[in-house]
Formats: sequence, C-alpha cells, structure tokens
Amino acid sequence: MLGLTGVGPDSAPILLIAAGDNHDRLRDEASLVALCGASPVEHSSGKNQRRRLDQGGNRQANVAL
Repeated sequence: MLGLTGVGPDSAPILLIAAGDNHDRLRDEASLVALCGASPVEHSSGKNQRRRLDQGGNRQANVAL
C-alpha cells in the first residue's frame, strides 16, 4: 500500500485498520468512502438541491484520506 502515490506511513495503517475492522461492510470503493465519512449526502429543502459531506463515519480514516 505504501507504493501508491499519496499514501504514506501515517495514513496507510489507519486506512487498513478501518477496512479490517469493517471488512463485511466493504463491497466497493463507494462503501469505503461512506465508511470514512467522505461521501456526499443530499441536503435539500424545497427547490434548492445541495450536497454536503456525511457527518458520520470513522473520523481517523477521514483524516487519513
């Protein structure tokens, strides 16, 4: 994992721990992003359509992303 561009010795273990603790929930890349709390969520009222980042998820994995 350290061979990938942008993945360092600080972020690799955090992401591996988050993925290992929740291996049954991970089906694809989108489920990992949702687990880390970095996926967009619809936040609309009336005619305006907005998106915001998910407030939940693994905060340490979110920081590692």
